[in-house]
Amino acid sequence: MNSYVVAGYSVAVVSTAIYGASLYLKKMRLLKLMGGKDKLKPEND
Repeated sequence: MNSYVVAGYSVAVVSTAIYGASLYLKKMRLLKLMGGKDKLKPEND
């Protein structure tokens, strides 16, 4: 019983970490894209 609890907890933690990391990477990618566009626009104009 105890090992099942530990296994379930570790799986939950790992899945949460992966989900959080993917969200963070998506946010950073969006910010980079937006930042790059904002930086390039004044130079092009």
